[in-house]
Amino acid sequence: MLPVLMLLLFGTFEISRLWLTVGVVAEAAREGARTSAVSLPFDGSVGVAKINAVLAGASLTAASTPTVTCSSSPCTSNQTVTATVTVNFVTAVPLLVPLFGASKPVQQTAQMRFE
Repeated sequence: MLPVLMLLLFGTFEISRLWLTVGVVAEAAREGARTSAVSLPFDGSVGVAKINAVLAGASLTAASTPTVTCSSSPCTSNQTVTATVTVNFVTAVPLLVPLFGASKPVQQTAQMRFE
């Protein structure tokens, strides 16, 4: 009975950590899109720096370089700024690797109107 209870307990912890990671990655994408949407002229590197700062605040690292793009070039008023962030979630409990896998990519995208 104890192994089943331990699996449930640690499974709950890991699902909570996964949910937290999804929330932080979504917030990083929103912040990156918003930062670039209000920068004049459009500068995607400002958004990428903001994304990395938000991720660093939660001790996360992007799996690949985050992207912040505008729907047209040059970016003009009312165009869409899109930020995409991917982070690899790694489970801390080796017994859960068969359930979760060793690494699970968490990707979030946010869009804002360029002002």
